[in-house]
Amino acid sequence: AGADAARPRYGGTLRVETAAVMRTLNPAAAAVDPADAAARRVLFPLIFETLVTPTTSGVRGVLARDWEANTSGTRWQFRVRPGVRLHDGTPLDSGRVAAALRAAEPAWRITADAGSITIELDRAVDLVWQLCEPRYAIAFARPGGGEPIGSGPFAIERWEPKRLRLRAHEDHWQGRAFVDAIIVEMGRPVAEQVAS
Repeated sequence: AGADAARPRYGGTLRVETAAVMRTLNPAAAAVDPADAAARRVLFPLIFETLVTPTTSGVRGVLARDWEANTSGTRWQFRVRPGVRLHDGTPLDSGRVAAALRAAEPAWRITADAGSITIELDRAVDLVWQLCEPRYAIAFARPGGGEPIGSGPFAIERWEPKRLRLRAHEDHWQGRAFVDAIIVEMGRPVAEQVAS
């Protein structure tokens, strides 16, 4: 009985208030100010995932299982994690990853084959660190319009000026989040946040 009581339980809503206001949920769009950039760094990984992410000890794969570069640093190959599903239930494959990255960075030469993408650059770049940036998150326009979709642990349920509601992504490749929903209230003055 003690072990069951200590286990996390599914359900509930996490409510968050922030002074920052995000103007768009498009990861490729530039942040309008430092507060917007800070909010994106926290919220976007809940919705959209990048190929890789920084850690205290380097970089780890997210949508990329592994990667390698040629000795000159101008050709990079990333093997895409299998079994990833987007918020609309469609599978994420290397062709879709390549298309999303081409939209974010048209100057890169990106090709896809079964299970991997290759990025060729004109000059040597430590691309793996660059791909950690939120603007390289894999995101797609929702068929028929609406907010973009990704593969993160939460999907966009509703987006209004100064309010974002996320719901748990049931088919997330790392398993479903414990909390059912997250509601983010934006543009709240600091004094109001303290008083609440």
